[in-house]
Amino acid sequence: IIDLKNKPDEFVNKYRTANNGYGSGLVPLLEHGDDLVIESDAVAKYVAQNVAVTDAMYPVDSSSEQQHIIDDFLQLWSSVTD
Repeated sequence: IIDLKNKPDEFVNKYRTANNGYGSGLVPLLEHGDDLVIESDAVAKYVAQNVAVTDAMYPVDSSSEQQHIIDDFLQLWSSVTD
């Protein structure tokens, strides 16, 4: 858990590493092994594809039609919420 009013330097540095050196450490930031993932939709996709769960809601097969539908929706949603 990160205190957003007093972000630790380690958190801000990891965020900048994941974001090509930019930013002040927004959330979410997921650290899983050597991977750093930012942005809500990217974190959700990463967890769905890399964390073992049963009955995943996000298809692991990147060529599936369902995954393309979800990706299209997330892209549209991002343009609305940004």
